[in-house]
Amino acid sequence: MNGLKQALAERGTACSYDRANQGRSGSAPVPRTASEIVADLNTLLSAASVPGPYVLMGHSAGGMFVQMYARTFPENVAGVIAMNPVPPFAEWREQGFPEMTKQEREGEMAYYEGENGESFDYRASSEQIAEAPAPPNVPFEMLLSTIAQCDSPDDICGRTYPAYEAIMETVSQEWPDGGFSQVESGHEIYVGDLEAVLAIVDRVLARIQSG
Repeated sequence: MNGLKQALAERGTACSYDRANQGRSGSAPVPRTASEIVADLNTLLSAASVPGPYVLMGHSAGGMFVQMYARTFPENVAGVIAMNPVPPFAEWREQGFPEMTKQEREGEMAYYEGENGESFDYRASSEQIAEAPAPPNVPFEMLLSTIAQCDSPDDICGRTYPAYEAIMETVSQEWPDGGFSQVESGHEIYVGDLEAVLAIVDRVLARIQSG
């Protein structure tokens, strides 16, 4: 994310960090949940004396966690940008699972329950987000890669993409000031189309400045 962070630094103070069990951060018991992740982040921002309110940006897992942070600490948040976030479990099971084979569904369940790169319990995290206070009235942008990120319309990504797209558009509509857009890019949008990401950032900043 170095290119993105450099571009953001031209617009204001830009901060990134290693989550627990990653990089230079310490260890923590796994699997971890959204409530633990956002508590860590809030403690870190306070300890580092980084003044808020913040514009939060998160990709994939981070795209889920920034939503949880904003709903948990709304007084600290000025805006939120979620890029290709992990979809909420209940909706994904209802709409995405039917497009999977039995073996794929079993793998997806294991993934959601902690068998993933950072040992996140996305199923419990989804429940925590659903039970959290409603999204605050701050600028929110959901940015998705199109189905072009999938290798084939017939692989698991391609078959479930319409469900993913529909779920995430609905999530964006839950925010009082929510926006939804897509860009033809790979999964890591900030690598595939940095300019599109920065356009979203500038859109959110403009809405914040206009009050």
